[in-house]
Amino acid sequence: MVGYSRTVSGASPAPPFPPQGRIDALASMPFPELVASLHSDAERGLSSEEAARRLAHFGPNDPAPIVRPGWYAVLLRQFINKLILLLIFATALSLVLGEWLNAIAIGVTVLVSGGFGFVNEFRSERAIAALQKLTALRAEVVRDGLHEEVAASDVVPGDVIAVAEGRSIPADARLIESRGLLVNESILTGEPVAVAKTEGADSSADNATPASALFAGATVVAGSGFALVVATGSATTLGSIFTAMRDVRRRSTPLEDRLEVLGNRLVAAFLALCLAIVAVGLLQGRDFRVITEMSVALAVGAIPEGLPAVATTTLAVAVRRLAGRRVLVRRLDAVETLGSTTVIATDKTGTLTENRMVVRQVLLADGKGMRVSLTVRGRQVATSFARVDGGSPTDDERLAAERLLTVAALCSDAVVEHDDDRGWHSHGDPSEGAIALAAAGLGNTTASLEARYPRTHTEPFTSATRYMRTRHQDGTAGSLVAIKGAFEQVRTLTGRDNLELAASVRDLAADGFRVLAVAEAPGDGPPALLGAVVLEDPLRSDAAAAVAACRAAGIRIMLVTGDHLQTAKNVATQAGILSPGGMAGSAATLPGESLPHADVVARASHETKEAIVAALQDSGEVVAMTGDGVNDAPALRAADVGVAVGPGATDVAMEAADVVLADGRLMSLVEGINEGRLIARNLRQAIVYLLTASFGTIFLITLAMAAEDDLALGPLQILWLNLVVHIFPALALSTGREAPVGPSAPTTELFTRSTWAEIAVRALAVAGSGLVALLLSSHADETPGQTQAVVFTTLALGLVGQAFFIDVRSLAALRVRVLRPGLWLGALVSLLLMLMALGLPGFRAALELDRIDAGNAGLALACAAASWFGAQALLAMDTLWPRHAGAGPAP
Repeated sequence: MVGYSRTVSGASPAPPFPPQGRIDALASMPFPELVASLHSDAERGLSSEEAARRLAHFGPNDPAPIVRPGWYAVLLRQFINKLILLLIFATALSLVLGEWLNAIAIGVTVLVSGGFGFVNEFRSERAIAALQKLTALRAEVVRDGLHEEVAASDVVPGDVIAVAEGRSIPADARLIESRGLLVNESILTGEPVAVAKTEGADSSADNATPASALFAGATVVAGSGFALVVATGSATTLGSIFTAMRDVRRRSTPLEDRLEVLGNRLVAAFLALCLAIVAVGLLQGRDFRVITEMSVALAVGAIPEGLPAVATTTLAVAVRRLAGRRVLVRRLDAVETLGSTTVIATDKTGTLTENRMVVRQVLLADGKGMRVSLTVRGRQVATSFARVDGGSPTDDERLAAERLLTVAALCSDAVVEHDDDRGWHSHGDPSEGAIALAAAGLGNTTASLEARYPRTHTEPFTSATRYMRTRHQDGTAGSLVAIKGAFEQVRTLTGRDNLELAASVRDLAADGFRVLAVAEAPGDGPPALLGAVVLEDPLRSDAAAAVAACRAAGIRIMLVTGDHLQTAKNVATQAGILSPGGMAGSAATLPGESLPHADVVARASHETKEAIVAALQDSGEVVAMTGDGVNDAPALRAADVGVAVGPGATDVAMEAADVVLADGRLMSLVEGINEGRLIARNLRQAIVYLLTASFGTIFLITLAMAAEDDLALGPLQILWLNLVVHIFPALALSTGREAPVGPSAPTTELFTRSTWAEIAVRALAVAGSGLVALLLSSHADETPGQTQAVVFTTLALGLVGQAFFIDVRSLAALRVRVLRPGLWLGALVSLLLMLMALGLPGFRAALELDRIDAGNAGLALACAAASWFGAQALLAMDTLWPRHAGAGPAP
């Protein structure tokens, strides 16, 4: 092992490097200075005693300690809600008055409402637990000059670690020696390409993962080496991702915000009416107990108790619909939030592209381009060529292209094979796997090439040489040398200039393609340049259509990726994200204030992605963020909707996300957004219906008191209407597909002025019909139980009928509504539950209702019908019912 040496002193260990200091230590700090600052020895490592002291000082090498929220805290949070507190107040008043049945009924309602929220919110932090699975379990260290294997959690800053193929890296470390070391850093970058590592310093400001650095959680693909540990535990890059996830607090969803505003208005209306009732009641000389009972009834009537059940069921139905399209929703309210999305910050790999490398073309030695096509049918794979200029290749050109791919496949460690479960697939570097598959299409499978050209020596790719060289036995020429790597380095080995080929390579590289030069030599003879292989991660076939659909739906889409700028620009241009004059740049070069306005941001770290999400949210946008890697997890968690792109998404990304695209298609996300907008429209109709019931009850109690009449309905009767009778039409309204599906504007407001006008008119119509029924029944010398039964029936029939007219603006819309079987079923169930309350003695007694005769039933039906058609006639007037959305949002 080669390295710098320093005797370990008795000085106390240096503190962990701060974030920027850690990057400097991993990349550009002079190595002797780094060794000195860590009080270590690059040859012998730490002493066992010093390692034990540092373990006690710095703590275990655990980047993701788990802190789970207590269930009791989540449960308590459900009841810190103005509407729930109002019901708790009503429960307490009922207990004071000795109304035990009312108190129990209202208390059960409180528990049910809180239970819905608890079940939906309580999730253990599995995302953080998944991070632990990514860390190495064991590590090889050098201590006291001897190699030993320890638990990865025992690795400390200053340790010298040995890394080898197939092992996970236990901590952030600076390379001391690299022996053809290739590392998969997709856990941090999201790019599944093996990266060459070298012990030389790397001062590139545009590189988030320097060539001289090894990062915790990354895996060694090939080669081996030694490294000096710079940071452990939460001080590592992986640990910083965990810290970011832990510190991110989800902001409330648009639905939660809108329902919060709604709740505040209902509470304000209740308090105002309650004060008015107390004042009027005292002026009328009513008994204080009666006034208190009215206040309790008002509190119960003010709250749409069925809303949690309706909202949860509606979202659950949408979740099932989306699951059929391979869009898996992990949080119910994420469905509605999708409908409010105004910006999508999308990753590149796996979302816009297919997340697999393919050979797009080969460049022959004279610079001519040959397009490569692969046809796969079961076990059969065939590779064909066509000239880029559209002509047919000559036999010599075809033979040259075949030879180029064969030599490139020889100079490769990837293995391609076929099985019935996965079809054709590769093991090893994705680029080499693509080359090997293209060669297999020519009949040169990995096994056949190994049999014909046994490998006798390998010179691995390094960042210093930038090429790989292999030697093989050749039955005809004795031996064959195959070379593959960067064009300039391979061309230099051949000693010849190929101007046409160099120009083609330069142009394709500028467009973001990966270009590998290929050469061969007979034995120890001079190598000859055969040409180059051009690879890319191809754009998904529906990516451009998905981007166009987003724009048509009023959604801005931006590309945020850890890949190189030119590659990102190329993909964004093909997909339609980046247009001429659009803003594109790398995270290190774009000004901070420009990041949220850019169309393309390349070389983005997890901090950059979080900053973009936060800036967009601060400007009022509702942000959906897509990603599949560990580095995406903090931004997925911070976004309004985090979208993990499968099926290759890491466990951490999926646990941090709200939605998982099982097929990885951006078009699936567009379908989810359309479903979210449909759900928002349906929920609005259901809430209008439920609020019509609540306000209708409030208005009725208030009007009855103003008329100096008795309590129109008791708390238990109101609960039966709100929780049992009215919930089924609301469910039918919220789960139907009546609203048109397709591109529409993002959902920005739950209610507009015209919506509030509709609620007010329908509620007043229902209250007016109930008051008429109350006055006529009471003047007919009916018992209080019969009078309340008539009012109960009037409100039940009136509100069930209103469900057929909610948000109906034309005769055509009314025909569609009337023909909905689900709505008729909901109405039928509601009517049966109403008859149950009126007809079964046990229910009548509990609800304090008396049996009514046919005449009173006819009176209730007539009053209810008057409320249906009276409200619809009023709403038909332009002054109350705007013909377009120009009424604007409610203030």
